[in-house]
Amino acid sequence: MAEQEGPVTAALRQAIADSGLSPYMIAKEAGISTAPLYRFIDHEQQLKLSSVDALFRVLSLEVKAAKRKAAKAAKG
Repeated sequence: MAEQEGPVTAALRQAIADSGLSPYMIAKEAGISTAPLYRFIDHEQQLKLSSVDALFRVLSLEVKAAKRKAAKAAKG
């Protein structure tokens, strides 16, 4: 069974596609190798966290925490 893609992975792939830059230029600007980036785009490989951080910087992406619903009060 295929593993479901997480929201960060999906958002990063979408940002790469929407950037208007070639994967080569993104990798060069991020200081990462092109081969892992191409394999990531093709759903063949995950990236190291340091590579994700570099890609977020190059693509001007931010991480925002979603507000969680408050836990229900304990019955008393």
